[in-house]
Amino acid sequence: IKAEYPFIEQGDEIDIDDLDRLGDAKFKALEGKRAKLVATGDAGVPECEGAMRDRVKELVDTGALRPRKDILDEYAFLDPMPAGIPLESILDRVFKDTIFSILDRERKALMKSPEANAVEIKKRQNRLNERLNRIAAGQTSAN
Repeated sequence: IKAEYPFIEQGDEIDIDDLDRLGDAKFKALEGKRAKLVATGDAGVPECEGAMRDRVKELVDTGALRPRKDILDEYAFLDPMPAGIPLESILDRVFKDTIFSILDRERKALMKSPEANAVEIKKRQNRLNERLNRIAAGQTSAN
């Protein structure tokens, strides 16, 4: 997305490619509208691009689109280089993995009472790291 939309600011290290993962319907509609405007040479392109910037800002403000740094901070317990691959480069695959997502939901539920659930939280973090390494190992064998 970065190459297609250089007009979208990426302050706070927002990875604009996360918009694809997010699948925001409003942004997708604006994306389609802009493509039509560009194809026809319509003068409304800058206005549409402004609306796209505004939507990204709204997504950031509501927390739906978060800076990569915030995501990496939340998952600081994960191996930063699973199977020799930078964690940041495979985040999309990791978050799309069903098993990882289930384990992560369990971890987040346990985090509501971190002191009482410390042992179980640690178990989930270990299982998340195991799953992460399996995903990363699959990535290296696919290359």
